[in-house]
Amino acid sequence: MDSLRENGFKPALARPYILAADCWFDFRYGTDTNKFSPLNRLDIPSRNKEHGKAYMATRIMPLRKLFRQIKASLPPKPVLLDFGCGKGRVLMIAAEFGFRAVRGVEFAPELCVRARKNCAAFKSATGSATEFEIIESDVVDYLIRPDENVFFFYNPFDAVVLNEVLVNITISLRKAPRAALIIYCNPCLDSVIEQGGNFQKLSDHCFWGYRLSVFKAGGEHP
Repeated sequence: MDSLRENGFKPALARPYILAADCWFDFRYGTDTNKFSPLNRLDIPSRNKEHGKAYMATRIMPLRKLFRQIKASLPPKPVLLDFGCGKGRVLMIAAEFGFRAVRGVEFAPELCVRARKNCAAFKSATGSATEFEIIESDVVDYLIRPDENVFFFYNPFDAVVLNEVLVNITISLRKAPRAALIIYCNPCLDSVIEQGGNFQKLSDHCFWGYRLSVFKAGGEHP
């Protein structure tokens, strides 16, 4: 009943199908992306562990719907970088939409191991031409590459780390000017992105009660 009051009738009805789609994805491709992983059960050497949040997989159906809707707004030759990629689910879904390369930055070694296994299983099962890479690093230490132009966040850390990452993105875009998008799932801190002054909100989306925001940075988009 709480779900009905908060999101309306359709989101409540859709929830079993959304959860089933997540389970089916793992069954179909031999991956393991569903299980919740709190940070206190992971061996994380980063100084920013206290600013991070538990691993929770991005829901597949809302993310697929978003990619369909923003396809025309994606930069040329899109390369996705997922900050706090967890077990790699977002990377695999992006691969379904023809991203040239997908990269995930993750500070939990155990999650990096799992993400690499998941992406390898997905690539083997699908024959995807997308290049996958998992980088074990604190996100604030990661040097953003000049071909990375779609940045993804599933609310993985607090405003302290988010601000540092936004500065790194801005520096990268100034050094190598290019059109770029930020996709923010469960955008609890979207005001932090807007207040930075370097990113403009393109759109807000809500699919079956799951919220996502899209921002643009850099050059012009279609």
